[in-house]
Amino acid sequence: MEIAFKQANIPFKKEYYFNPKFRGVVLNTKMRVDFFVKDKVFVECKAINEIGVHERLQLWAYMRAAKIRIGILYNFLPVMDECEKYYYDPEDDSIGYF
Repeated sequence: MEIAFKQANIPFKKEYYFNPKFRGVVLNTKMRVDFFVKDKVFVECKAINEIGVHERLQLWAYMRAAKIRIGILYNFLPVMDECEKYYYDPEDDSIGYF
């Protein structure tokens, strides 16, 4: 993934750490997402048999904690790569699939 971002000249931060907020208060803990792309999109990469609930909940928690609207969950392991894209609406705290 890192190579693809570099070759496409897409700005990103690898292994991006951030402090989540809860009710407007910054928590004294850190969360880490695999890539933070263009300061707008979280990308979480996996190499597992299939994407499951645990992996989705992890990405959604990151998106909610940082108020990031777009999240991508990418799995390299299957014969054909899996990619799931999500949109977070902070107004009603909902996550949608697109």
